[in-house]
Amino acid sequence: SSPSACGTISAIQTMSIPAAASNSDVAPRGQNLLKAQAAWSRSLIQDEDLCDAVAIIGPDATRVPFLGALIANISEPLKKALLGGFREGKTREIELAHIEPVAFKCILRCAASLHPQLDANSVVPTLKAARVYMISELEDECCRYMQENVKPIDSLVVLSAAESLGEALPEHVHRKLWASILLNSTAVFEAPSFVQVHGALVYKLLQLDELEVSEDKVWLNLVKWAKAVSLTDVERLGPLRDVMPEAAGAKRRRIEESEIEDSGCSDTLEPHQQAILHRLSKHVRFLTMSKEFFWEKVRPYLRRDMAESVMMFHMIGKVRDALMAKKRAGLSDAPETQMPIQAVLAKGSADSADEAKKLATGASWKPNSHNFCLEIAFGQPIIVTQVRLIFEAHGTMWPKWYVTKRVGSAAVGSAALPRVVRLVDVEGTIVKNGRLQNWRAACGALRCSSLVVCPAPAEWFVPVMNYCALEKIEVQGRRVREDQAYEVVSTL
Repeated sequence: SSPSACGTISAIQTMSIPAAASNSDVAPRGQNLLKAQAAWSRSLIQDEDLCDAVAIIGPDATRVPFLGALIANISEPLKKALLGGFREGKTREIELAHIEPVAFKCILRCAASLHPQLDANSVVPTLKAARVYMISELEDECCRYMQENVKPIDSLVVLSAAESLGEALPEHVHRKLWASILLNSTAVFEAPSFVQVHGALVYKLLQLDELEVSEDKVWLNLVKWAKAVSLTDVERLGPLRDVMPEAAGAKRRRIEESEIEDSGCSDTLEPHQQAILHRLSKHVRFLTMSKEFFWEKVRPYLRRDMAESVMMFHMIGKVRDALMAKKRAGLSDAPETQMPIQAVLAKGSADSADEAKKLATGASWKPNSHNFCLEIAFGQPIIVTQVRLIFEAHGTMWPKWYVTKRVGSAAVGSAALPRVVRLVDVEGTIVKNGRLQNWRAACGALRCSSLVVCPAPAEWFVPVMNYCALEKIEVQGRRVREDQAYEVVSTL
């Protein structure tokens, strides 16, 4: 760097700064000053007169002027390159051939205390750059963005970028993106960005029985995807790359014109595109399509033997072994089962709180007063169908109780529960069968992460200790679709 720049940096470094200054940096300020500071920050990355270095970015060697001190301040590797005794420090040019321009832009904005402006196309390249140059805070922000801000239709864009760049995503991010795809599969297939999806993801998608999208739409968008593949797209084909001609660097596969049904549609595809469709067709469930749709939209693209096999099914019902006749199951309703629970005394005497916690597995619990609440927590949202109370054989049965759900943010078991949250009654009916009392929601099922069992004190006429002890609480229900999606993703 120039002597004047070095002198300025040195002078700043030796200034005496109060210890509390770092905390005051985030203190409230007037809007006019905030706007001015944002404008000054933008000038630091946009005004070339302030720049003292050049980054040569990407395979196209795009030259981007920048202020070296900004980058050196947030990245130790780049600081050593720019301010050390390396060639870059002397020429003030640094080659970043493996970093995409959009990622460098995000890094510059971050260095100037501006919003990085991440999106589905830039977040993975930025994540890769942040990892390479040890900008951990930006890496964390990329992961947070993918977890919280990526729309379902953009999930495949992010996963495709990770596949193309060979960048491993954190497990929780990977699971979230795939679950989002399964829960919104029709929108994902119909998104304009689907034609640019990596071949490895297309191949994996077609093998999923849990897709909730009609086979007609699967095929139509698969044809669009194949038509968008050019001879230079070998890298984004993944497991399909061997269908490309030798000129593209892979094993050549030829499809003779006599093997394709005679139509006008197949003429719009290049031989490598026809080969890609043929490779993927074994995972498409043609027999679930109507014969009219198959004849008009599918048959023209298939090899003659496969097209004849499908038409034979429609004419005489004969199914060839290689063809799948069953529709995709999707994320169907999970079966009703007994759910794991946690029971706590949310309101009442602390003397019986420890015994109340055992009600999930087996206990002998009696309330000390008519004024109590037992909270049943499930750990995550579920669809509740029944709440079952099992009592001891001795004593008077509870005359009446009801179920509520809490609205608020108090922790399970909080002593402040009645004051902090609002309890909303859940309409239901109770069926008594000996020592068992079974509550069912009037609506048939209720989605929630916890419920609260409360007595109806006006109906409890005898002393509370005369009522029989509660031995166990059981909850019947089923998992929500989101949980099913995550379970499927765990097997990918």
